[in-house]
Amino acid sequence: IDGLVVLMSLFTFYSAITSNLVFDQPILKGVLVSGKTYLPIISIFFLYYLFKTEKITMYQYNFAMLIICWVNLFLYIFLMFTINPAIYKESTDLVGFNPSKGGYVFNFPPSFIVYGLFFYFLDFTINKNRFSLILSFILIAYTLFLAKGRIQFVAVIGAIGLHTLWFLPVKSIIIRMLDILFITAIMLLIVYIIDEDLLMVVYNMFEVFAAAIFGFETGESSADARWIEIGTVLSYFDKHPGHWFFGIGFIPRDEMWLRFGYLYFTDIGIFGILFVFGIVGTILLFLFFLYPAFVIRRIKSFKYDLIFNTIITSVFYLLITSVFTGGFAFAPVSMLSIFMVLEYYKQKDDKIRKVKLLRQH
Repeated sequence: IDGLVVLMSLFTFYSAITSNLVFDQPILKGVLVSGKTYLPIISIFFLYYLFKTEKITMYQYNFAMLIICWVNLFLYIFLMFTINPAIYKESTDLVGFNPSKGGYVFNFPPSFIVYGLFFYFLDFTINKNRFSLILSFILIAYTLFLAKGRIQFVAVIGAIGLHTLWFLPVKSIIIRMLDILFITAIMLLIVYIIDEDLLMVVYNMFEVFAAAIFGFETGESSADARWIEIGTVLSYFDKHPGHWFFGIGFIPRDEMWLRFGYLYFTDIGIFGILFVFGIVGTILLFLFFLYPAFVIRRIKSFKYDLIFNTIITSVFYLLITSVFTGGFAFAPVSMLSIFMVLEYYKQKDDKIRKVKLLRQH
């Protein structure tokens, strides 16, 4: 894990060097710009040290994550119902405008809520805990009907689906689906009773999302703008084909807008990653997923451990979100925090294996 943190930190200098070669931007300036994204991952060393020295346990970590999940949920809901997001439309990235979502909406960080959602849902799939299923659907309802996070919802369902197919036999999946469909029906009925128009808002959200995915003009500025942004990237690569290989690196937002117009890397997902890091950097970044694949395949002692399976599902989530928003490439702390937990379980599994070998001899 130490080597992975160091390697990921080096992407600060990778992007600084490429922006220097492409735009003649001073390397130090490139380090400062990209360092806002990549240098904070060094803090992972400290958290990993706490695990390694057993200053904190995995159960304490999980408890803290769940507490933050529910605190975030209540805080976000309170802010949504007491503050008009349009007031802050010019001053923060936490507010966005989307007609299909009903106008101005808050874009609060979802990480802790997604973690809690995975934990409770897997407590149902692994331990058949129906109360946990209800808790997970509270978090799903927030994501879908209040936060109106289309990509978050698709990524969550995709990650849960991948884990379920990997973990459970077909017969168990069918049995679990009966409970899931029943809770889904209750959730939709409650939403219909409270505000039936909200169901149409969500339907319109995903209708626009599907149309945008297949390249149709939607009439929604945020969805159509993504294709314009992708066109900007592809047009740039057509004029500078050599930059396909190593990308353009990070440059300050105001300079980027002067050069390319309206363009957010996180809007265009995998195209944003390619634009910043090029084909070489993108391949190197995705190779990091070989580490969790190796650890998950190797570990046997914690196959039914709830926290371990929550982390596995989080890996699937990261992989899916990277396609739509750039995910881990623009928020590497989330990836390495997951890797840190996997490393903890790998070392624990190694110790158990050694004890078993000693007992056999």
